[in-house]
Amino acid sequence: MNPYNGYDHNQRMAAYRWLMKEYESGTRLKPTKCDACQQTNGVIEPHSENYSAPYGNHIGEYGLCYRCHMMVHCRFKNKLVWQKYLTLLRDGFNFNGMSKNFHGFISWLQTPQQWKPIKANKATPQTVLDLIDSR
Repeated sequence: MNPYNGYDHNQRMAAYRWLMKEYESGTRLKPTKCDACQQTNGVIEPHSENYSAPYGNHIGEYGLCYRCHMMVHCRFKNKLVWQKYLTLLRDGFNFNGMSKNFHGFISWLQTPQQWKPIKANKATPQTVLDLIDSR
């Protein structure tokens, strides 16, 4: 696992293991809906911006579909594509659910002219991804 937001692999994995124990014990529920695009299809994963101890609600704070989650982690590699994605979400679009397939995601990411967004939600001026991006 690569470093993220100044947290190294070991810090991120320790927080992830803690969160998995929370799910196993029933203390917390796994996310079932993407907080960014609102879809429930495909893989929905927890995302953290802050991996610091002591652990609490900031670990796995956001539920993100695989596509939104990967967009967050790849947002610095291509700002134009990131901005296009944010604009689509703000306009109420999302995409079909995606399985956990990084190579498939990268292929999709590199061909924005072939994206097939689906109008699914009402337009909003800001999404959870805007909030994450502003941190």
